[in-house]
Amino acid sequence: MIKEKLLKLCLAPLRLLPIKENRIVFICNRGGGFCCNPKYMAQYIHENYGSQYEIIFFYNDESVVKRNNCDWITWKKFDGFGYIEALVTAKYIVSNITIPRFVPYRRQQVKMCTWHGSAFKGTGDMEYNFDKYDVFLAENELTYKVIREIWMYRGEILRTGMPRNDCLFNFTKKQIKNIKEKIGVPEEHLLLYAPTFRDKGDADCFSVDFLKLKAHLEDRFGGSWQVAFRYHPLQKKRNLPSGCIDLSTYEDMQELLMCTDILVTDYSSCMWDFSLMGKPCFVYASDIDRYINDERGAFLYPIDMLPFPLARNNDELVERIVQFNRKEYEERLEQFFKEWGRYNYDGTATKKAVDRLLNG
Repeated sequence: MIKEKLLKLCLAPLRLLPIKENRIVFICNRGGGFCCNPKYMAQYIHENYGSQYEIIFFYNDESVVKRNNCDWITWKKFDGFGYIEALVTAKYIVSNITIPRFVPYRRQQVKMCTWHGSAFKGTGDMEYNFDKYDVFLAENELTYKVIREIWMYRGEILRTGMPRNDCLFNFTKKQIKNIKEKIGVPEEHLLLYAPTFRDKGDADCFSVDFLKLKAHLEDRFGGSWQVAFRYHPLQKKRNLPSGCIDLSTYEDMQELLMCTDILVTDYSSCMWDFSLMGKPCFVYASDIDRYINDERGAFLYPIDMLPFPLARNNDELVERIVQFNRKEYEERLEQFFKEWGRYNYDGTATKKAVDRLLNG
């Protein structure tokens, strides 16, 4: 707290810098990539407003810039002076995480938090500071309540859904074809295993038997199947099992969800994203008790009330897939959406978020 106050005092003269009315700053995963809600909002602004706005993203590693070398993006080093200067002078700030408290923001600035998913897992001992934001996006009614009642945010909450999920409503067959060719599965059906990270870095819980799973997928659903593993970007310890392809370096999770036929996850909000397409999702929770007791605390919504078949080991996962009943699954999804208060039904979350950002 003392260090924060000293930093704020030292940076106070930067308040004399003029605010650039056409500058929009996006913070995406602390400079770790070009994805999630910031990516889709930035693309929408570029496509609809052209060069009217200067769009700034930050990077931790030069590889982020090389992968996303768009001539309409200005890249600045995350945590460098350019980072501070951009935050002080931008008229608009959009972030899918928190923003630094020590920066001397001005009243004329508009600061929006898009967050990065639907509320579900507990927050453990993590502390959030959202009081610097002017407006917050919510994915559904449960997330709205978490923002207001648990995170104690007192500002405006926009009931739009996640901009990153609009593409799950609006994709084309050509897009799917291009993505599948890029990841090396042009003709096969795809099952994606995408668990969230473990705070303690443990990787033993990611114990899906991919060879066994692939055989049962082809027996149950027919056709040729490929299974893929995508580690969460924050997962430290990694040990890729045999029988799968590694998609951990693929930056845009939403693009993977678009071309995925079956999703297996654990406590990740990608289950909510994927459910918007009505495709089968299974929860593999081999370490659920330890996760609750040692890492995150109680879930915000009982996991056994999710519409997704739950398995605690490989035998149960295979059994859930073999016994999958689409009609029952769709009925559970419908009830799930009613209980969670789904907001996005038509893929217009990005437009609504950008309109609020730029026009108030």
